[in-house]
Amino acid sequence: MIIDNNGLELDSLANILDNYEEELKSKYGKDFFIHPEGVIDNIATVSGILNMHLQEQIAKLAKEFDPETTSDVWQDALYERIGVTRLVSQKSTFVLKVQGAANLTCSAGSMTIRSQTDNNEFENISEFTTGEDGVALVDFQCVIDGAIEVKSTDEFLIVTAPDGITSVSQADDLQFSIGRERESDND
Repeated sequence: MIIDNNGLELDSLANILDNYEEELKSKYGKDFFIHPEGVIDNIATVSGILNMHLQEQIAKLAKEFDPETTSDVWQDALYERIGVTRLVSQKSTFVLKVQGAANLTCSAGSMTIRSQTDNNEFENISEFTTGEDGVALVDFQCVIDGAIEVKSTDEFLIVTAPDGITSVSQADDLQFSIGRERESDND
């Protein structure tokens, strides 16, 4: 194995066996050779394979401890040490107008709606109470993570709702926060 400013260069099994042979020649004489299928050859081959495995592990660790080449959980652990963390996934949220009976209180998660455009489902994320007019502005969140977009023209069907809720419609001013996927290694 060669380690220099250019990085790592792993040895081949043939190179490792040649090095063993040279070392053994210094001990047993210049006419010593590792013969294929011989006992010493088999021992040297196994030792060479273990040497290659160790070199591969060193190369893997060298890659994973370099901020430019690290990936996955190694990247997370390395960057955490310097205070950098991966952005977690988030769900898309938006506000809809809910109509129903006056002064009706509904708990968080008690209402599920489905987009007629793409069949994504959303749940109310907090408790709400309808006003005297039976209307409430309610925060909804997508049930799956990721960048699920809602357009001002989307219509929604009520999948589940407390008794007394009759319909949902777009609020006058669409307040929308698009979600995101978990930050990738490239990001």
